[in-house]
Order: sequence, then structure tokens, then C-alpha cells
Amino acid sequence: MNSLKFAWLLLIGGASIYGTFFSANKYVATAGVPATAFTFWQYCIGGILLIILSLITKNFPHLSLKHLFSYVVTALLGAVLSVTILSSIGNKVPAGVLTLTITLVPGITYLLAIIAGLDKLRLFSILGLTMGLIGICLLVIPGGGFKTNNSAIWIIFSLAVPLFFAMNNVFVALVKPPQASSIMRATGLVVTAAIITFPIMMFSDGFYTFWEMPSLIPWVILWTGIINMITFICMFEIIRIAGPVFFGQYNYVIVI
Repeated sequence: MNSLKFAWLLLIGGASIYGTFFSANKYVATAGVPATAFTFWQYCIGGILLIILSLITKNFPHLSLKHLFSYVVTALLGAVLSVTILSSIGNKVPAGVLTLTITLVPGITYLLAIIAGLDKLRLFSILGLTMGLIGICLLVIPGGGFKTNNSAIWIIFSLAVPLFFAMNNVFVALVKPPQASSIMRATGLVVTAAIITFPIMMFSDGFYTFWEMPSLIPWVILWTGIINMITFICMFEIIRIAGPVFFGQYNYVIVI
């Protein structure tokens, strides 16, 4: 299998799995799980799984200053800030609106990639991204609950999410720590995200024991940890193979 075909496989497979995150996020938010606690535990679980994987595959993250800087920036842009916002507004914004904001990621990524010198202005690329966005709109708006009611402020707030995701995509392509595999970088990102969000959870909600929650909540939170493990490995590997703009299409597949 050539590299581009492998990138497509990761894109479709990984995005299909990540697409379940939005249902999980809605379920957990509606059940009253604090956003900071949900954010921490999904990264804690994902981090533990990635540490185990990195030890088994001998891909444990390097801890030089260059590597640590990369982990912190990608953790903030691609995880902590974005997911905290999604968790906070999960029960305040219609599902269709959240879906549409995520589909802005490819276009913003393309624009930032041009500014950063990673890509060129091409009519075909613009046309492809535009058609993709239009197609998603046609799928989402008729049945996605697009009525905004009184959630205008939350909708505006949600627009920060695609910007953070796009900035992360371009940063990953620009800043490449030496001898760092996709598993190493994913492990560093998710563990760093857990470290950052732990004191935030303790300050706002205390030590939240999600496993004592009723119904399916513990299993849903466990699943989001698995989602993070898969998603970030796919992200780093796809960007390594095909670049940030190609990876931006991940967000189209998510909502299909």
C-alpha cells in the first residue's frame, strides 16, 4: 500500500471513529458531568493507553525542550482549548451548528497553510473545499436542529474551535521535533493535555470520580479516551504523509 492510500485509510477510519465523540460529548454534558472533569478524564485515559502502546512499540516520547514545547502547544491547540469549549457548550448549541463549525476546519487550515508557506493558492483546492462544505451543509441543515433559539453567544464562542484545530494542524506540519514518531508525538500531546487539565478540574470541581456515575456515563468517558488515542495517532501520521490541508478533510468525514 502506498503512502497516499494509507493516509486515506487513516483519514476515513480515524474520522469515522472520532465522529462518535460528538454524541458522547452531548450525552455526558446532558448528564451533568462537569466540562473540566470530562476533558481531564478523556485525556487521562487516552494518555495511559498511549503510554502503554509507546512502551510496547518502543516509541516513548523524548523529553528535550524542543519535544516538550511541541507537546504543550499541540496539547493546548488540538486538545485542551478546543475540547473544553466543546464540552462547555455541548448542551447549549444545536448539534447541527456544532457540526457546521467543525466543517470550517479544512478551509481555515488551507488559509493558514498558505500564509505559512506550506501550500499554494490553487483554484482546484478552493473548489474542492467549497464543494465539501456545501455538501455537508446540505446534509446537516435540514435535520440537524439548526434553530439557534437563544444560543447565539454560544455559537459565536464555538467558532474558536475550528480556528484552534486549524492552527494545530499547521503547527504540527511546521514544527517537527527530531526523531519523533507519530506515536511519540500523540503520547506527548495527550499526556500533556491531562497534566494541564488536572489542576483545572481540581480547582473547579474537585477530584471527579466518573466511575461512580450511573448509567452508561463511565463507559462513554472510557470510549472518549480510546477515541483520543486513535485520533491523535492518525492526525500526526496523516500530516506527516500528506500535510495539514489533507488532514483537514478529517472534519468532513466526521460529520457524514
